[in-house]
Amino acid sequence: MKYLSLMLASLLLAACQTAPQDTPAVEDVIRAYFDRISHNDKAGAQAVCTEDYTLVEDGKIWNNDSLFAFVAPLFEQGATITYRF
Repeated sequence: MKYLSLMLASLLLAACQTAPQDTPAVEDVIRAYFDRISHNDKAGAQAVCTEDYTLVEDGKIWNNDSLFAFVAPLFEQGATITYRF
């Protein structure tokens, strides 16, 4: 029993990991992408992600073209889009 507890504790400690060092860079890209959407900057948004970028939100699947096709009329009507993380 003692060895089982020791093995379980070792397994749990091995499962604990520190955050990857590229986490701030990933967060910066996400913030930059949504900042560009907020400013209706399709070219800028495309510049910070890959061509095959896909966003899944509330069961809907978006890419840059479909997302900007959705938000462009909102901006034309004077809408403001703000993202907070």
